[in-house]
Amino acid sequence: MSSATVLVHQPPKKEKCRSSNPSLLYGIDLGVYGLERILFARAGNLARRWWLWCGASLIVFGVATDIGVAALTNHVGSPLWEIAGDAAFVLSCAASSFAFLALFVRFARMQNPVCDSFSENACGIYLVHYAFVSWLQLSVLNTHLSTIAKGSLAFLGASLLSWGTAEILRRIPLGRIAQ
Repeated sequence: MSSATVLVHQPPKKEKCRSSNPSLLYGIDLGVYGLERILFARAGNLARRWWLWCGASLIVFGVATDIGVAALTNHVGSPLWEIAGDAAFVLSCAASSFAFLALFVRFARMQNPVCDSFSENACGIYLVHYAFVSWLQLSVLNTHLSTIAKGSLAFLGASLLSWGTAEILRRIPLGRIAQ
């Protein structure tokens, strides 16, 4: 089975594979061939056509904004306009995601120790950040700071504390299980 199965939305044949989930097969394809050779290849279609994705994302964003404004002002309560607005939002998000991926695949070639550390600790940061976010938001709640200052403090503090905690946990032999 290949990822072409996913594109036409046909379930795999039962005699070849026991799974009827095409997204599972797509994930297996990505795992076997690797993202570097399929989607994120330095000389691949995504990197070569970065300008196309950026332009498309701007156009789709503009159309989605127009549809959203029309749905919220002139056509309030119309189910067709709501569906069109929702679909345009989804397409805008997808196009923007591919545009950012294309930009990074094309132009982000240097390795950076800070970015490498963040990448290595991403799972750990995700697992422990909630406690720090909750604690810091509660701690700045009754201070006489602006909303921007409170949000910035909570964001920066939670990011640094989560990153540091994940790094410390990775250095503990038991913490290596999460890698």
